[in-house]
Amino acid sequence: MEEQSSYHPEKLEQTTPAIISDTVLFVQYIFSSFGWFILGGTILSLYLWSIAKPHLEKWRKQREEEEYAAQIHKNPDVYRARQEAIEAARLRMQEEHDRLARVKAERVKELEEQKREEWLANQIGSGGYRLNANTRETSQAQPGPSRKKDSSFRPEYNPLMGPGGSGGYRPQKRGCPGGGCGKK
Repeated sequence: MEEQSSYHPEKLEQTTPAIISDTVLFVQYIFSSFGWFILGGTILSLYLWSIAKPHLEKWRKQREEEEYAAQIHKNPDVYRARQEAIEAARLRMQEEHDRLARVKAERVKELEEQKREEWLANQIGSGGYRLNANTRETSQAQPGPSRKKDSSFRPEYNPLMGPGGSGGYRPQKRGCPGGGCGKK
């Protein structure tokens, strides 16, 4: 039995490898010692990058244009092919725009024709144009007295009967305190 205990320790512990623990301790030491310098350097580098980035982009664009100019100088067919491709794209876009414009013009023309036909039908059918008429059936109503519409108010409500539940009390004007305004 003593042989088995030598193979298995009484307490099982999982230890962190030395390289990982040393690395973590080193990083903690660097940040605790030089943290403000690291923060200041990061802010300074971001500020300098924001200033330098437009200049770098301008320099990169100028360099690409110079390379393209050199390529065109060596081979003018590249320039001609590019200009033809641009012109073909412009023609396609113009044709699409013209087609959409024709479709819209036809639609507007149809709507105007439809409005004109409805107006003529209203003029012929009822002797006048009604603002409320949306269809031909309603515009060809029977002549004579129109039917009274139902009111959205209560049937017992009559505004001429006086204050019936609406609270007719109104306080006096607050123009002159004490009641002596304008009297001698």
